[in-house]
Amino acid sequence: MDELDKKDAFGDLMTKSTLEMPFSDFEDTVMQLIEEKAAQKSKINRELRLSRFFFIVGSIFGFVISILLSAIKEPLFGIDQNIIALSFQILFATLFFTHVEAFLNVKKSN
Repeated sequence: MDELDKKDAFGDLMTKSTLEMPFSDFEDTVMQLIEEKAAQKSKINRELRLSRFFFIVGSIFGFVISILLSAIKEPLFGIDQNIIALSFQILFATLFFTHVEAFLNVKKSN
């Protein structure tokens, strides 16, 4: 087989290997979907940063309220202050650990 036959055989192989697109705008549609996914990921990252910020602010606020409720010596609304402080602390701890778990799950999935 001479050099010219090899080039012709290679050319035939290359023409047979071209893929036909299912639609005329298939490539544009795929690129648009990729761009939308990238924009969505950017939006998710921004929302995660905001949620972390508000989680930290809420946690600090919860600690401050917990300390202030423990410092009160008189009953509030006719209820013993220890009961109010304990119920708030249980609620705060439950919400805190629930959100920590959610953050860990989101971090693990990314």
